Amino acid sequence: MSHINSMTTSTTRAANCSRALCAMLDEWQIMNRLFGVLDMWKAARDLIRRISTERSAGKSVKKLDVGIQASQILCLSSFHVSEAIGFLSSKGILKRSAKSEEKLTFLAIRSWAAFTMIEIGRLSLEWMNTMQDKEKLATKTWKAKWKSDLLQNLAWASVATHWSLRDGLIPEVFVSPLAVFATWSLVKDAWKNAA
Repeated sequence: MSHINSMTTSTTRAANCSRALCAMLDEWQIMNRLFGVLDMWKAARDLIRRISTERSAGKSVKKLDVGIQASQILCLSSFHVSEAIGFLSSKGILKRSAKSEEKLTFLAIRSWAAFTMIEIGRLSLEWMNTMQDKEKLATKTWKAKWKSDLLQNLAWASVATHWSLRDGLIPEVFVSPLAVFATWSLVKDAWKNAA
């Protein structure tokens, strides 16, 4: 009997530690994302400088590319700012009502969903443009990266769209595997780039 109690205690302790670790990692991830606001400021600044440099050099500015990049910067800025305000409010640093925090959470998720959908559109345009460049199309590394990016963004778009709706969009049983796939592919790409 004491063996069973000991096992139950150990299992409970392990579950509590696991929950605490997950909560800590979740907060760490959000804290890390707070710096995303600075990344978006830098991305906007770099885009404006690039446009200015191209105009000064007499080059034509590709309006579609600029529109896509500007839209993505706006979506990600909205995502980071909404998430940051919601997080700081949940910690009592900023004063927001629970209803306001919920609205910010939905705005952040919808901004992420919009970003991923714009990225899917950008990748589709890239594919159409590359169809004319047979050398680039024949490159296995380009194809593999393009396919990985597309699958990753399709997974994120599905998950973000599901989370952005109160009643969801897809059966809950598919949400976690899609989120795990999207996260795993991001981590895999990061490891590949770091190696």
